[in-house]
Amino acid sequence: MTIRQSPVKIFLAGKQHKEAPPALGDLLRMDDEWLVAGQTVEYRVQSTAWLIVLPLTGALEFFSTAAGHVRLTAAHVWVLPLASGETYTIRNTSGLHHAGYLQLLLQREAIWPVAVPALADYNLDRFMNVLMKIAVKTEPVSPAGWQLSIGKFSANAETSYHTRDKKNGLFVFVIEGLFDVQGRLLQARDALAIWDTSSVRATALRQDAVLLTIECPLTSSFH
Repeated sequence: MTIRQSPVKIFLAGKQHKEAPPALGDLLRMDDEWLVAGQTVEYRVQSTAWLIVLPLTGALEFFSTAAGHVRLTAAHVWVLPLASGETYTIRNTSGLHHAGYLQLLLQREAIWPVAVPALADYNLDRFMNVLMKIAVKTEPVSPAGWQLSIGKFSANAETSYHTRDKKNGLFVFVIEGLFDVQGRLLQARDALAIWDTSSVRATALRQDAVLLTIECPLTSSFH
């Protein structure tokens, strides 16, 4: 019997480049960013998109003309619709400390209804060994769409992710610790893109390992 394996692409920590950041289908890019104390960075989006900011350490202040000033800390997730050419800034307000965060851009159709920014929080220690849905977007005319989940796991704990649509891909990112994902060993800041599958299994190999998953349509090109 032949065992069919799903296609994957691995992004190793330290080998991610600004010119070619990790991406998968409607996930246009994901950046793992650090700011020194007091540092401010300005960004400009190149196409209509959903922006997701996920602070990991320290305190941040987000600013855009549409959203104003928003204070963000670890365990927050900030989702904002952006138009092509729109700018925003992120500032480290942690005093003497570095601040780390993830930011993701997902494709958004310009014809979709106007959406409002959304700020949510989550507690990883309260729900151990579970992938929690912390942000989700469903397309108006389809059950597809993107979904962001995160979980903190004990050593040797297992989890399985079942995609909402078999045509979607799954992007997996290790925030902390060590995981076995579909037989691939991923360390902190490693990522894996997988598609053509309906289920993905992961096993934590260290205590308090943290995993992030993004399910998204493959309507955008992916190489």
